[in-house]
Amino acid sequence: AVTIQGPVQALPGQAVQLQASCYPFNIFYQNIGAGYSNFQSKVDITGIDFTRYGLSSKQTDDLINKYGEVGEADTLQSNRHGVRLNLGWNGRKEEWMQKSLPKFLDYFLLNVDAASRKEFVSINSADMGNHYVLEPWNFVAPYYPEDEGIWGLDLYGGYAGTQYPVRQNIDTNITSTRQAEDPLAASRTWSSTYEWVRYRFQMSSERIPLLDPVTGADISDVKTYNYLALSNKWQLNRFYGSSKPLYLAVFYGNDVVSGSASGPYTADVSCLLHQSVIDTTLMAGRLLPYVQVSVHFAEEKWHCDYSIPRIEYDTKSTGAGLDYNIPWGSAKLGLRYNHVVFKSEYVPANDYVADQIWAQGNFRF
Repeated sequence: AVTIQGPVQALPGQAVQLQASCYPFNIFYQNIGAGYSNFQSKVDITGIDFTRYGLSSKQTDDLINKYGEVGEADTLQSNRHGVRLNLGWNGRKEEWMQKSLPKFLDYFLLNVDAASRKEFVSINSADMGNHYVLEPWNFVAPYYPEDEGIWGLDLYGGYAGTQYPVRQNIDTNITSTRQAEDPLAASRTWSSTYEWVRYRFQMSSERIPLLDPVTGADISDVKTYNYLALSNKWQLNRFYGSSKPLYLAVFYGNDVVSGSASGPYTADVSCLLHQSVIDTTLMAGRLLPYVQVSVHFAEEKWHCDYSIPRIEYDTKSTGAGLDYNIPWGSAKLGLRYNHVVFKSEYVPANDYVADQIWAQGNFRF
């Protein structure tokens, strides 16, 4: 005989996935129910309890289930709700399309992603005060082509937390501001030894404890991450009938994290963090035989009124590139320059200017 004691809980939930296509248009929609049991439906704004899914038994400060991350999603599978729209190159292949659709669709590519994901229950982070934390990623920053990441081991310091002077100074400035402005600083331990600014593989990031800057109270709202990502490409040379490539690419991202009350003493917050990014690149090919030239401009802004110090970041990047395709084989040589200016309105001591020049070569035999 088998006796089952206690309640038996099922895993309720639903997932809906719809797709409609009529070339050159494509629409994809996804809705994952809050109780859906697929692992990819578990949201990582505040954290995922990895041990619950048998993925890790290690509990350290660096695990994702200890803090929240905000970053672009490559797919909609990790979002609660999502819509993707695509409009592709050569958009008038059918005869009726050539008669009824505008000609520029042949030279135009547009991808739009709009998605929203909401955490289940806010999980305490592992920061010095056991606060609820967001960790946004930087999209615009000095770029290194090798896999050491944006700042890599050259400026910030590496995976193990060994900080170079630039990174240590930024953490120290953030900590001293919190010690000066936090109404509850006397009962808290703000330490620059904790990694507020971090090096995360291909990106850098910052841990942001969510606090009411007036009272110092922790913001424990259940967070929802809404993002809009748009990428747009144009074959400009085709507008005036040239065979020499002139391509324009534009990326725009708009991310908003909102909070909904998780208890009787909390309130809804429409914007815990706002992050916007625009990145444009223009490439001209064959100005000289086998030579391509490119220029780009990017700007990223962060805004957060629920942190100490408040966040008002502005990062601008301008750059240029020169490539030479060796006429035999598949070899290519490239030269790049990048100029980055970062400004922090509330902690101006963290402002910096960075310049980079690097060369790279690809050879196939």
